[in-house]
Amino acid sequence: MKKITIIFILLFLIFSFSMNASPPEWFRKLSHKDYEIIGYGNNKNLEEARTLAKKEIASSIQTQIISENIFETSEINSVVNEKVNLYLEAKTNVVLSDLKTVKEERKKKEWYVAYIYENLSIEKKFSDKISFSEKRLENQNRYLLNSPLIQSINEELNCTLDIKLKRKNKMWYLAYENVMLPLSPDEFEQLFISSNSAKISIIPSKSSILTEGDVFSFAVESKQNGYLSIINVYENGECFIIASNQHVTSNIPVRFPDDYSDNELVAGLFSENQVTYDLYVALFDKDEINLSRFQTAGEKKESEERHYKFSEVLELVNKYEFCTSLIRIRPKK
Repeated sequence: MKKITIIFILLFLIFSFSMNASPPEWFRKLSHKDYEIIGYGNNKNLEEARTLAKKEIASSIQTQIISENIFETSEINSVVNEKVNLYLEAKTNVVLSDLKTVKEERKKKEWYVAYIYENLSIEKKFSDKISFSEKRLENQNRYLLNSPLIQSINEELNCTLDIKLKRKNKMWYLAYENVMLPLSPDEFEQLFISSNSAKISIIPSKSSILTEGDVFSFAVESKQNGYLSIINVYENGECFIIASNQHVTSNIPVRFPDDYSDNELVAGLFSENQVTYDLYVALFDKDEINLSRFQTAGEKKESEERHYKFSEVLELVNKYEFCTSLIRIRPKK
């Protein structure tokens, strides 16, 4: 009886060992470059194994962000505040949208997965993904070409490409031909600038740095008779009309909103207690501009994907005379 019991136990141990066989030789042993991050995952379910690999990379990125001292120590101790949460979520989404599958293998009913992320600047990524036999000098969007991010990409590539801003899967991308690269929050911020025009001007009534609750307006002047519109672009890319096809007379300054308007511009924060930036885009033409795809400010009830139209605003600035004013808003002390 004892012999039978021992044999049974031995068979059970052998069976258990075979069911829990060691992972493939490559698992957690893949070589990679300094700027690459590899995430591993294993599970009987393939999708769950993939999810675990993604979580491993996301965790590594979030740890790196905090270690780079982007946020104050008080912001990451105990309870992580809204600003940190939003940034980490947005940055993580960017990373997870740009992963490459290195390995997927099933062994003894267990799936083993490895993903890789190239932790490079967007300038370097463009340089790696785009190569030409000759230097290209293409026309760029009249607004974007002066933004810090596009200028940095131009410098890295040593050429100018017709790079476009795209919205897809609730994220912003820079796109050129078949290349689409997701933008992190700090990269997206580098697309916001004040820009001048010889034909129209838009000047805030107060400083370009406001305090939460400040009431302000814009002085607008045109060198020609025509119609002027102002679109407010939020820091997340949502867009709303401030003024729509207001008739202006040559060389006569106009204030928006004026003293007879029922509306007023009040400096507000995108996230509580965090500095916010808003872009105001003035568009001018001798005829009225079709703004039917945009919603008027004040009608917004909640954030909806249909409001994310910064890319469409950029199409308008290529068609009409424009200038912009970048406003930063500080929280009250």
